Amino acid sequence: MNPSASAGIYLTGIGAEVIFYKDLFDKLGIGFTVLHAGKSKGAGEPYSRREFSQPVKDNLELLISNLYDNMIEYLSSARNISSENTRYIYEFRPDMFINQEKALEYGLVDDLIFREDLYRKYNIDKQHLVPLDKYTTPTFKFSQDRIAIVYAQGFITSNKSNFSQTIIRSKDLNKIFTNIENDDTIKGVVLRINSPGGSALESEIIATKIEMLSEKKPVVISMGNIAASGGYYIATEGSYIFADPGTITGSIGVVAMLANIKELSDKIGLNNERIGRGKYNYAFSPWEKPEDEFINDFRISIGKIYDEFKQRVAHGRDLKLSTVDEIAEGQVWSSESALENGLVDELGTIESAYQKAAELAGVEDFTLKIYPKQKSFIEEILKEKFDLDVIANFFIDKKMSNLKLQQTYDLYENIKKEPVQSIILFDLE
Repeated sequence: MNPSASAGIYLTGIGAEVIFYKDLFDKLGIGFTVLHAGKSKGAGEPYSRREFSQPVKDNLELLISNLYDNMIEYLSSARNISSENTRYIYEFRPDMFINQEKALEYGLVDDLIFREDLYRKYNIDKQHLVPLDKYTTPTFKFSQDRIAIVYAQGFITSNKSNFSQTIIRSKDLNKIFTNIENDDTIKGVVLRINSPGGSALESEIIATKIEMLSEKKPVVISMGNIAASGGYYIATEGSYIFADPGTITGSIGVVAMLANIKELSDKIGLNNERIGRGKYNYAFSPWEKPEDEFINDFRISIGKIYDEFKQRVAHGRDLKLSTVDEIAEGQVWSSESALENGLVDELGTIESAYQKAAELAGVEDFTLKIYPKQKSFIEEILKEKFDLDVIANFFIDKKMSNLKLQQTYDLYENIKKEPVQSIILFDLE
């Protein structure tokens, strides 16, 4: 560590913060009807409540405790510090910023030295320094046998993407899977998932395709920061599932959200008049509050989707349905807890995943093939046929990001088209 007094280490701990919008929307006259399948499924609570329900709060406190304990143990092991001393550093140290002397005393660093002195100490000169832009990733012995790595990142939706968010669409992902299925040189697949979920229907379509592909080639799942709700749904049919040590997963449940602006329209003097045929011709109209009969019917529908989700987990993970019932309910799990309850097979990185895919495929020498191909700005614009919304989202600076208003708008745009979601209630930063 740099020996200067201005150097320091900032260790914070782990926490989750969720913004609740209900009072704001009530003042505006915007109403949300939220239906959950799973008592700990809290994705819609920020729109319908002023605080967490007790089951959601209890589950999040357990998750945060697990993540915190794992972090303590990891740091203690990596730095050869006792767990008690590591907890002291996080919970009882007197200063927020750990200065250079305390960092050395606590065992967080091994030496206090300037960079130039460090280079001299180990006889490092310029010819031995590699700039980051010149540093290359490891290469593999060329082989005609290939392992495909498919990145699935973002919200699961049938909507088009824009430059402000990454998404997962069955149309795009399943096209990749079809190409892989038809490519005889690709012997195995790694699906790298980093997603809080999204459309229940899109998740089911993707899971079905993965199930079909895994019958022909091993499909190993590698979970990133988060693979929960719909993100876990699409993982269930993998041949083998890895979770990163810090992964959040689970959240097996369903939420449906219906927005209406009835009170807002009354406040500002807008009046709508309906003329239609069919019992439910106005069911999703934002100008009316949903009727009780429609809500009850909708609740039955999401219950069936929840049952389908649990059946996917039971089938894919070879678990009894009664076991899935216990670990479902929308509960979120740390990777260690997910390993204990059978949601994942092993903790490991993406490297562990592609090595496992090669093992299951029976190949030793292989080359990696990455999907999807990274597109340039021009390619994205051409793909969307000069979509003005896409261009606008690229150039316009997002305001009030601290209030998550852009994320709220993006979510509203998605649930407006697909009100039934399988999504976790918070983002990871």
